[in-house]
Amino acid sequence: MTGQRAPQAEVQAAVSKAEKSPNDADAQLKAAELYYQINRFDEAITYLKKAYELKPDDLEVLVHLGNANFDGEHYEEAEKWYVAALAKKPDDVNVRTDLGLTFVFRSPPNFDRAIQEFNRSLEKDPNHIQTLQNLTVAYNKKGDTAKARATLARLESVDPGNSAIKQLRSEVDSPVTK
Repeated sequence: MTGQRAPQAEVQAAVSKAEKSPNDADAQLKAAELYYQINRFDEAITYLKKAYELKPDDLEVLVHLGNANFDGEHYEEAEKWYVAALAKKPDDVNVRTDLGLTFVFRSPPNFDRAIQEFNRSLEKDPNHIQTLQNLTVAYNKKGDTAKARATLARLESVDPGNSAIKQLRSEVDSPVTK
């Protein structure tokens, strides 16, 4: 979904249209997108689920459901939608990386599973910046400093100007508290 914020009147108009057109998947998606833009993730999820009922095979709807649940901090639910999206498009590195992140952020975290998903992403795109960043974090949080440093070095070689490198280096060079 896009990152620009929608005016409240635009949100209300889209919601009104979605309510008046319950069988219009595009209207449901538009309402969801606008709620998402104003960080009202649970409302976005409501409209995305309506769109899903109308278009259960739509990859975009599945990914948006994963993203809205992720941003709403419903990590287990986000996992479900990302897995469904990956069943349709298994080589989607961005979705697989987002799936991996659900395991980093849930409570308790599952760093081994996150690392597994990140490595699967890197099999498809060995230089995927976001995956390398997240894999560094996962290794570090797991307490595997050697692999965190190696992954960070790989990120630095692929994208030396990456703005996250300084923060990642600081985290890798600091002891992890569990």
